[in-house]
Amino acid sequence: MFRFAAKMLDHRGAAEDVVQEVFVGPWRKLAQLNDATLVGWLYRGTADRCVNVIRAPQADVDLDLPRSPRTDAQPEHAALISGRLAVLTEALRQLTSQQRACWLLHEVHGRSYEEIAEVVGAHPVAFRGRIARARVQPAEVMKPWR
Repeated sequence: MFRFAAKMLDHRGAAEDVVQEVFVGPWRKLAQLNDATLVGWLYRGTADRCVNVIRAPQADVDLDLPRSPRTDAQPEHAALISGRLAVLTEALRQLTSQQRACWLLHEVHGRSYEEIAEVVGAHPVAFRGRIARARVQPAEVMKPWR
């Protein structure tokens, strides 16, 4: 959940706060939740809280998350990976919060269309349109890196 929130917000501190808030909810309702619904509930709560943080007038996102590749990587390879991550991060910043959530949940977290549709509160058919639109910007920006 932290990785998802950190990518949504691009701010480590805000992501930590969001995840902490989200995990307090299930703790209080532990008896009402089952294993099948818990993961979806956590993603939905994280996505909703991230959107609220992004929309908040005082939201000042710090886009300086550490983006260093593995420390055992060759310097040239590390520079290449860092450059690609910077370009991708900028492309993701330009998506709406809903599109960013869809893209991250599908491409990074490997969630199914049905799970993501539930998280973002959309019908699976409508979600397919959102994910298609969300893929356009990052794909265009990343073309030179292919």
